[in-house]
Order: sequence, then C-alpha cells, then structure tokens
Amino acid sequence: NQILFGSVCSHGGAQLHGKSWCFKCPSFMGLAGTSCVECLPDFEQQPGVGELCATDPCPLGERPLGSDACTACKDKPGVFYNTSAAAARTESDPTTWIQPSCVECPTGSFADGVAVDECFACPAGEYQDLTGQAACTRCPAGEFQAERGQTSCDTCITGGYCDAAATCGGGFTPCPAGTYNEGQGSSSSDDCQQCPPGTSSPTTGANSSETCASCRAGTYGDASGLSECKDCPAGRYQND
Repeated sequence: NQILFGSVCSHGGAQLHGKSWCFKCPSFMGLAGTSCVECLPDFEQQPGVGELCATDPCPLGERPLGSDACTACKDKPGVFYNTSAAAARTESDPTTWIQPSCVECPTGSFADGVAVDECFACPAGEYQDLTGQAACTRCPAGEFQAERGQTSCDTCITGGYCDAAATCGGGFTPCPAGTYNEGQGSSSSDDCQQCPPGTSSPTTGANSSETCASCRAGTYGDASGLSECKDCPAGRYQND
C-alpha cells in the first residue's frame, strides 16, 4: 500500500500538491521519496527519524499487511510468537510477508500468556485435541494420561479402577479378591462388584463374573464378596 504525494515538506510529511497541507505518513507507513509506503508486515514507523519504517519489528507481536497497528501475541489466546517470521521478511520478496508472527498452538499444547517460538505442553493428567487453545482439558474420571503434550487420555482397563489421572496407568487399583469389574473407564472402588452369596473368588483384579465360583461341597458362602468359602462347622454338611 502507498500514498503518492507531489512534494516533501521541510519539516516532515508530504503534500498532495504545492498548495496543500503537509500530511504526515500514517504510523504503519514510512516516507520513501515523495510517497508514503506501507512498512513491511510486523513493522511500523519509527518515531523521530524522519518518518522512516523501524528496523526492529513489533515487540512479541505482529502487524499483518494492511493493518494499522501492532498487536501483541499474548492478547490472542492460544498463540505463540514466532521470532523467525519477521526476521525473514524482505522488501524484494513478497512471499516472505505471508508467514504470521503469531502462530496458533498445535494440538497437545496451549498458551495463556507470552509464549515464544512454541506453546506450552499440556501437563500430565490433561490433553488438548484442538489447535489455538488457551488451556488444556483435564482427563475425565476413569481416564488418565501420564505423558505431557498429549491429544487424548487413556481409558482405565477392566478389573479395577483408576483415580490418579496424571500417573502411569492412572494409579490403577485392582479390585480385591471376592470382587470383579467387567467395565472400562472406572474411577471408584464402588465399581468393583461383589461376588454373590454362595460363591467366592480368590482372584485380585478379576475382570469377569465368571471368576466367582460356587462353593464346593462341605463349604458355604453366607455373604457377598467372599474371597473363599467357609467350611461347614462340625455336625453340619453341605452337599450342593
């Protein structure tokens, strides 16, 4: 973009013609001969040096071509400042004007303030499957993620429950003997189901009701959740 003037004023600015007012170049343009020419993207006019474009880019921000002011990257949620973009821009190669200086965070990361050349990796126990986000999402109950910078969480396996979203394996706790859990994604010991009366299971971390075996002859189970059946007392028997 440029504004063409007929002559240059002695104290800065330029005139549309010999009898017009002296006009100062806008802040996003610099004086080049008798014309106001837009500065390179991410650059503005440097005050006090004869209306010339600055040699240093916007501080930790950007000014896209055609915009009249710099915008700080930190004011845009979910972006980081790319230091190489402005440094690569040249007057002679317009293809160097395309790359933005404020870049969206990729998946698995976030930025909620000043981030330079990369965003912050999501912490363990959280994930982000979208780009350009200011925060990560905590793994839901029954899921976990022990690694940083991830785009999803893992589901707790059968046979127990997971109550620590940020640890390896989700802090998996197996169901105790006498119980079982056939479902994935459990987050509480309440999800461990007790074997019914008349059965028992010595297995820890059982993931099927089939581990609850009927009491053998001479034994009995008078309660739920037994790890082993009880022997019949003296003088009594059980042949079922």
